[in-house]
Amino acid sequence: MQSDSVAQQDQLTALRTKNAALQKTIDALVQRVEQSEGLHGSAHRLFEETATLQGTLDERTEQLCTQAENLVEAREELELQAGELCAANRRLEAMRLVIDEHIILGVTDSSGKIIEANRAFSKISQYSQSELLGQNHRILNSGLHDKSFWKKMWKTVGSGNTWHAEVCNRAKDGSLYWVDTTIVPLRDPDGGLDGYLALRVDITARKLAEEGLKRAALFDDLTKLPNRALLGDRLQRCMDKTKRDKDFLYSVLFIDLDNFKYVNDSLGHEAGDELLIETASRLSEAIRLTDSVGRCTDDSTGSFAARFGGDEFVMLLEGLHTPEDAIRVAERVGSTMARPHRIGSHDIAVQCSIGILHGNDQYLQVDDLLRDADTAMYEAKSEGKARYVVFDESMHTRARERLELENDLRCAVESGQIQAVFQPIVHLESGRIVSFEALARWNHPTRGAISPAEFVPIAEETGLIMSIGNGILVEACSLLEKLSRSPDGETVSMNVNLSRRQLFDPAFLPSLDVLLQSLSVPAERLRLEITESAVMDRPHMMKDALASLKALGVQLHMDDFGTGMSSLSLLRTLPLDGIKIDRSFIVAADNDRESIAILNTIISLGRNLNMSVTAEGIEKTEQLATVLALECDLVQGYLFGKPAPKEDAEAILGRTFDGIGQFATPAAKHA
Repeated sequence: MQSDSVAQQDQLTALRTKNAALQKTIDALVQRVEQSEGLHGSAHRLFEETATLQGTLDERTEQLCTQAENLVEAREELELQAGELCAANRRLEAMRLVIDEHIILGVTDSSGKIIEANRAFSKISQYSQSELLGQNHRILNSGLHDKSFWKKMWKTVGSGNTWHAEVCNRAKDGSLYWVDTTIVPLRDPDGGLDGYLALRVDITARKLAEEGLKRAALFDDLTKLPNRALLGDRLQRCMDKTKRDKDFLYSVLFIDLDNFKYVNDSLGHEAGDELLIETASRLSEAIRLTDSVGRCTDDSTGSFAARFGGDEFVMLLEGLHTPEDAIRVAERVGSTMARPHRIGSHDIAVQCSIGILHGNDQYLQVDDLLRDADTAMYEAKSEGKARYVVFDESMHTRARERLELENDLRCAVESGQIQAVFQPIVHLESGRIVSFEALARWNHPTRGAISPAEFVPIAEETGLIMSIGNGILVEACSLLEKLSRSPDGETVSMNVNLSRRQLFDPAFLPSLDVLLQSLSVPAERLRLEITESAVMDRPHMMKDALASLKALGVQLHMDDFGTGMSSLSLLRTLPLDGIKIDRSFIVAADNDRESIAILNTIISLGRNLNMSVTAEGIEKTEQLATVLALECDLVQGYLFGKPAPKEDAEAILGRTFDGIGQFATPAAKHA
C-alpha cells in the first residue's frame, strides 16, 4: 500500500511535475500567444508603416522622376543656351572682326593726340598703328574744310555734346578719302573731359558716286563742259549779284557753229562729235588766254564756257572791267575757231556766229537773258555768219517778226502755199528760150507776196528747205516733161536750185532718179544749180556729192559765181557744166570799166573750161548790150520776163527774143 502510495506519490509527483511542465508550456504558450499578439500588432503596425513608407516612397519617386525630367529639360535648355551662346560668341567675333576691319575707331586725349587706333583706322589712313599713336589728329587734315567747319566741331564736343558730319581726310600717300564721322566726348570719374572717341565709316565710294551723278547732272557728257543746268545756275547768281552790286559787269556770248550740220551729213556723227569736243577745247582755251576772265569749276563762280545743246555753246564772262572785254573775247573765239580743225583725215574750217549780251539789273529771268543773246547770234548769222553782234533792244521786234514768219512758213509748207514760178533763160546768139529756172514763191494769205530773200534763209536754218526744194523739183520736172512733148520744147531744159541740205541728204539721189524715170525726163535736161558759197564752204565734200549727182546724168551749174572767191584749181576739178554770173557784177558794170573787165574774165574763164556762162539779173538793154559784146552764152532777167506761173512759161515757149526786150510771136518767128 505504501508502495502504492509511494507509487501514487511518485505518480502524483510525476503528475505534478508534468502539470508544472505543462503549466510552463501553457505559460510559455500563453506568453508566446501574448507575444504573437504583440507581433501581430507590430506586424500590423509594420504593415501600416510599410504602407506609409511605400506611399512616401512612391511620392518621392514621382518627385524624383519629375525632377529627373526637369533636369533633362534643364539640361536640354542649357545645351540650347550653350549653343546660342556659342553662336552669339561667333557673331560677336565676326562683328569684332568687321568692326576692326571696317569701322574706324580712334581715341584721342583732350589735346587731340591719338591714343587708340584700330586696324580699320590704320588701313584707311595708310599709317601703321604705331605711326598713328602719339600723333595729333591734324595729321589727317585734308585742307578741304574751312576754319568755320572745325570751329563748329570743337564748340560742339567742347560743350560735352556729340558731333556728327561727313569729313574728308588725307591719307599718308596724299590721297583723299571721305568718312562719316561721329565724335563722342569721354569723361573721367570726376566728370572732367578725358578725351574723345571718334567713330568713322568709310563713305568714299558713295561720295565719288554722288560726285559722278552731280557731274552727270551739271556737265555735258561729250565735251565735259558745264551743261545748260549749271549755266542757268551761274547766270542766276550773276543776275542776283548785279542787283546787289551795280558795278558788277558780266556778259554772255551765245556761240553757234556755222553749217555744222553739213559735217554730220557728209562725214558722219562721229566726226561731228570730234568737232564738238575740239570746239569745247578751243573755247576753254580762249577763256584761259584772256586776262580779265577765269575758268569755272563745279563749286565756284567764274567765267566759263558751257555747251547749251547741239552745236550751240554759251560763254559766261564775269568780273569784266568794261563791256569791250566781252568783244575782245568774242574776237579771240572767232580767230581761234577759224583755224582748220583736223578731224580724221580731213581739215575742216568751221567758223561761228556769236551773239553778245551785256548783263544788267533789268533781267529777272535766265530765259530772257539767253533769249536776247540767242537773238543777237541769229542777227550775226543773218549778216553773213562768221561774226559777232551785240544785242540791242531793236532786235526784239525783228526776232518776234522772224518767229512769226517762221511759224507762218511752216503752215505755208504744210498747206501748199509755196508755189513754183518759172523764168526764161535765153540763148543770146539765137534769141531762143533754152531753159526755164524754177523759183519758189510764197503768196502769204494776209501779207501778200513775201520775197525769197526773206523766207529762204529761214527755210535753210529750220530745214524746211528740204520740203520746199523737193516740192519745187517735182513741179519743175513735171513741167519739163510736159514741155518736152511740144515741138518747141524738145530740147528745152529746166534749171532748179539745190540746197546743201538736199545735196547731203542720203535719200535725195535715189528719189531724184525715181522721179526722172517716172516722168521719162532725160537727166541731161535737168540743170541743178548750187551756189558758189555752198561749194566753197565744204569744197572736198561737195566735190564727192556733185560727182554722185553727175553720175546720174544731170547737168550741174554753179550759181552766184564770183561771190565765193572759188579758186581756179578747185573750179577745174569740179564736174560743172556751167556757171551763172552773180547779178551784182551786172549791176556794177553799168558805169564801171573794172567790173566790165571782171565780167570779161569770168566769161573767158567759163569758155576756156568748156562751161556755159549765164548772166543773170539783166533788166536793161544797156546791160544786155554789155554781155552781148562780151559774147556771153546765156542771159536771164526781167528784161526777158519775170518769174511766172507754168501756164505763162508754156505760152512763151518757142518765141524768139528780138534783142530789144520783146519776144516775137510764134507766127512772126516762122514767117
